[in-house]
Amino acid sequence: MSAAITTTPTHPTLLPITAVILAGGQNRRMHGQIKMRLPLGKSTVLQMLCECLSQQTHTLVLSFNGRASKSEKEQLTVLPDPPHYQGLGPLAGIVSTLSWMQLEQPSHQWLLSVPGDTPFIPHDLANTLYKSAQRTHMEHLLYYTQCQKRGHYLTGLWNIRALPILKKYIDDGQRSVKGLLKLLHAQAVTFTGSTISARPEDTFLNINTPEDYQLAQKLLQPEP
Repeated sequence: MSAAITTTPTHPTLLPITAVILAGGQNRRMHGQIKMRLPLGKSTVLQMLCECLSQQTHTLVLSFNGRASKSEKEQLTVLPDPPHYQGLGPLAGIVSTLSWMQLEQPSHQWLLSVPGDTPFIPHDLANTLYKSAQRTHMEHLLYYTQCQKRGHYLTGLWNIRALPILKKYIDDGQRSVKGLLKLLHAQAVTFTGSTISARPEDTFLNINTPEDYQLAQKLLQPEP
């Protein structure tokens, strides 16, 4: 299904969480362009996500359906996912990363997932979701983001205990993230501020189409 790129930042206040950037889609509506590599401002979507997440979490992994570039291979460790998960969508990337985390980061109980086409995620994303988990005594297996009453199910915090449930869900032929919410006793966590504009919803903007990409570029332009 995908490959995983991992690096371990060193920051004294990082949470004991693994973060995964989900970039395993087919990019059909972007005419085959790999969305995470799209230039954005003076950076790329992937670089923006890495910069943001590396300041929040202990370990960063990239789930990617394709070959890592030469520079990515030189800078980062590439971990291929099991072949039996190929083409099964973003949930397979989460299962692969949770399985990897269980072996390589056994002290981590939580996985933060972020789509690879959302460059403007909050700088307090991990902390806000983790605090919600603490307040509820870790009783939910998924804490997902919500903004303007819209759920962003793939931007969320998954407990390692969700792994067997996810595996069975996929093995049973299920693919819908929304369908998982009840099984995982999922909890929505509302975000109201914005990192990029006056509209809170722009914080979770997905670059799915060329029009979305144009909007993302516009949001980075300074006000006249």
